[in-house]
Amino acid sequence: DNLTEWRATVVGFTPDTRIGKSTAQLVSKKDLMARLDLPSFFEEGDSQAVSARISNTTERKMDVRAAIQVKGTDLVGAREQTLSLAANESRTVTWRAEPNDFGTAEFQLTVAEIGGQASDGLAQTVPIEVHGTTETVSKVGEVLKSVDATVKLDPGAVDGVLTVQASPTLMGSLVQALPSLIDFPYGCTEQT
Repeated sequence: DNLTEWRATVVGFTPDTRIGKSTAQLVSKKDLMARLDLPSFFEEGDSQAVSARISNTTERKMDVRAAIQVKGTDLVGAREQTLSLAANESRTVTWRAEPNDFGTAEFQLTVAEIGGQASDGLAQTVPIEVHGTTETVSKVGEVLKSVDATVKLDPGAVDGVLTVQASPTLMGSLVQALPSLIDFPYGCTEQT
């Protein structure tokens, strides 16, 4: 569970051309580790499971308290859970998140051994998207000086973003060239 493994390699040689090589592996880990399993985004009005993977990497049994704090979303159920982990056991604890408004949800997880010193914690944020659809409107044309455009907004829209992009294209001049291609002297372009 998100361990970092290091490999050390040593090569040596002597003046009389004897060569030796040795490789060793080292894994860095905490006695108690936690990892949040969050979606990449929420949509307002969702009801979605939020879980944490808690791992005891020791050779002994461990009683653990897992607590989660949230901002920007509602959390259904007890924010604190206790569990007993056997040696080298990992378990998942789950909560239900229900974001009601768009913005950002902040999650802060802390796990600690009950009556011991092992602990871990982490914080992550997840964007909460507006419930709705993206509308894209494309227009092709030629602009010589300026252009006026009218944008009609949905009166029921809560919030949104308007992005206007102008990019050069040959489409405008291609439309103007079509009549000359049709009236080409030979009647069709395959004969040129």
